[in-house]
Amino acid sequence: MRCSAERGPTTEDLAWFSIQDSHVGSPVTDTALPQYISVSALNRKVKTTVEANPQLRSIWVIGELSNVRRNTTEHLFPRLKDEKSEIGLVIWGSVVAKFASIIKDGAKVLVRGDVRVYEARGTYQLYVDEIREFGVGELWARFEALKKKLEGEGLFKQKRPLPAFPRVIGVVTSLSGAAVQDILRNLTGRFPPVRIIVCPVQVQGAGAAQDVANGIDAMNDLNEPRPEVLIVGRGGGSLEDLWAFNEEVVARALFASKIPTISAVGHQTDVTIADFVADHRSATPTEAAVDAVPDQLALLDQLDEAQRSLVEEMGEVLDNLEERLAHDVELLESLNPQKVLDRGYSVVTKGGKAVGSVSGLREMDEIGITMSDGSVDATVDQVTSTRSS
Repeated sequence: MRCSAERGPTTEDLAWFSIQDSHVGSPVTDTALPQYISVSALNRKVKTTVEANPQLRSIWVIGELSNVRRNTTEHLFPRLKDEKSEIGLVIWGSVVAKFASIIKDGAKVLVRGDVRVYEARGTYQLYVDEIREFGVGELWARFEALKKKLEGEGLFKQKRPLPAFPRVIGVVTSLSGAAVQDILRNLTGRFPPVRIIVCPVQVQGAGAAQDVANGIDAMNDLNEPRPEVLIVGRGGGSLEDLWAFNEEVVARALFASKIPTISAVGHQTDVTIADFVADHRSATPTEAAVDAVPDQLALLDQLDEAQRSLVEEMGEVLDNLEERLAHDVELLESLNPQKVLDRGYSVVTKGGKAVGSVSGLREMDEIGITMSDGSVDATVDQVTSTRSS
């Protein structure tokens, strides 16, 4: 058999061939080299062998669903696990629609389907056409039991407000994941004056829960600088990956924290025990940074707007004051004695005091008479009252 770039081996003519049958250059004459086949040919042979086996078709498999992620399409590609192994599932949208209420992380299920090989990657998966609920998975049962226990003890009731302008933010997470970078980038981008203290912890695997709890305790033991808000979390993953945040030791550390806490675990659809205990739950680590600090640019815009509004209000106040002042001046002008004198009236004074009635005068009293254009001194010759006695 000869292989060329134009035609590869088919299932029917698949066979072992020597290096001289290669299509990567001129023939090689070293007959000591072993016989071989291409990766594509090997994967095709495995695919043909597996998918032709009747024992691997319409087979029922029991396990616990994990890594159930809804994406932009209606199809799902979760994992089916037991205590030792796991296998990838392919669940097309039509099947998802029929069994949507069953398909969730932690559900223990029976699935029926065909084992098929994805030739391009050399992996095999179970293509599912039916799902039956076998019972609640072990992890999910543990989750519900702990949730009920802690809720009964009142650990979900404590919800303290977050400070509006924190100066120091504490972060308890892994240094190796993308979550810490997202948190740091968004904290410093939104509010540059904030100071950030990171306590690196293990967030997955054996001992992770205790490590997270120790990190929370360590942040609370800091004196100066002391965090005013504590972000505790990690990026997305399967139910097993996030399990440290479903452990009782983490829940109690969050509840005991003297610093207000933000739980930021996984994605929007992920819910952990830590979310219920923390003072605030953010859907993602990125959202936690947004919730923890204000946006400096937005604050500056608000300040500018407030300043513009204050100048406008002050202008209105000044205009009103000017109008009132003009009115008062006009009123005072109307009461000016000089205005009265200008109309032909005069003012009589005796001893420097104005005389308002003839009863205050006697014959021979010396008086002053003030008119609009001057004054005169006079002596009273006679006093006549127009009022009847």
